[in-house]
Amino acid sequence: MRLSILLIIFALLLSGINCQKDDDKTVYRINKDTGKILGSQSSRVEPQYLNILKKDPLNYNALVKLGNRYFDTGQHRKAIEMYSRALRINPKDPNVRTDMGVMYRRIGDFDRAIKEFKRAAQDAPRHIQSRYNLGVSYYNDKKDYRKAADAWEEVLKIDPNHPEAQGLRKFIEDVRRAPVTSKKEIPGTKQSGDGWIK
Repeated sequence: MRLSILLIIFALLLSGINCQKDDDKTVYRINKDTGKILGSQSSRVEPQYLNILKKDPLNYNALVKLGNRYFDTGQHRKAIEMYSRALRINPKDPNVRTDMGVMYRRIGDFDRAIKEFKRAAQDAPRHIQSRYNLGVSYYNDKKDYRKAADAWEEVLKIDPNHPEAQGLRKFIEDVRRAPVTSKKEIPGTKQSGDGWIK
């Protein structure tokens, strides 16, 4: 009897978890890269920025924030569209250009991603993230380890204490010692499942 009552209470609690009001248009998504649940913020924030842009299509902050929202919810092409529009207003924003490069990577346009990372680095000579992502793209997407090492060497020139400094230094050292045979393999290294050289 006691067990039956507990099971009924448990079932009621579970059924109540997924209840929504009819006026709640919350859409939950999971960001496949971070595993984070994205919910009510996504569905409620987007219309606010769209309304701002309807009144002021050149509102830089709204374009960037909406691009960021699309970035976070895995809507890569929409993010690219917003970032492109923002960059027409402020073409030298390295953060927006780098985020756009990440979106190009995610849709598989690796050459365009590399172009965006290079442009961000050129526009902002001390911008670390663009150089770091350039290395990631050369390493993971192009399998060009020498160019990855060049990009990451620039990261370490700007920030010798970068959180990944130890791994980057080892990778660069291994690449510089390797004979120029194939850009597919670096002797003495092994790629882990997460794309890093171990």
